[in-house]
Amino acid sequence: MKQMKARSFTVSQFFKTITIALPSLRIMKRSKKRGFISEEFINHIMLVVTEVNGCALCNYFHAKDALEQGMSPEQIQAMIDLEDHAVEEYESTGLLFSQHYADTFGEIDSKSWDRLLEVYGKDSAMAILAATRVIMFGNINGIAFGALGDRLKGRSVSDRNIFVDICNSFGVILLLPLAFTSNILTMKKGFKSDLSV
Repeated sequence: MKQMKARSFTVSQFFKTITIALPSLRIMKRSKKRGFISEEFINHIMLVVTEVNGCALCNYFHAKDALEQGMSPEQIQAMIDLEDHAVEEYESTGLLFSQHYADTFGEIDSKSWDRLLEVYGKDSAMAILAATRVIMFGNINGIAFGALGDRLKGRSVSDRNIFVDICNSFGVILLLPLAFTSNILTMKKGFKSDLSV
C-alpha cells in the first residue's frame, strides 16, 4: 500500500460532516438491510474515500475488512486506484462518485448526481451517498486522532493544528449532541434532512 498523506479539515467542516453523517448512518443501515447496497460495496466506498482523505486508521480497518473478504493486498490497491480490471462494473460509477465527493468535500455537480441516479436508481444512489458521508465523518475524526497519537509518540506533525485536531477528535462529544439537536429541529420545521445533492 502507498504512504497516505492526511488531509486537513476545519472544525466547521467536521461539524457539517457529523450533522449529515447521523441521518446518513440510518439510511446506510436501512439500505443494507433492504438489499440496496451490499456490505462489500460499502467497504469499497470506504476504502476509496479513505484513500482520498488519507486516514491511516480508517485505511487499516477497511483494508483488514477487505482482506477478510478474500481480497489480496494487490487487489485492494488496484481497487483503490479504480483500475478497470479490479473494479466490478456495477460498482465503478458509485466508486467514482464517492471519490469525487471526497475530492470536493461534497461539492458535487448535478450531472454526477443525475448519473448516479440513472445507474442505480434512487434507493441505491442514496445508499452510496450515505456510505460516502458516513466515512467522511469517520475519516475526519480518524485523521485527528491519528495526529494526536503521533504527537504522543513523539512524531513530527508540524503541518497540523493541534487545536483543530483536539476539536476534531474529542469535539465529537460536544458536537454529536448539537448535530443531533440540529437534525431534530430541521425535521420539526418540516424539512427532512435532505441527502440528495
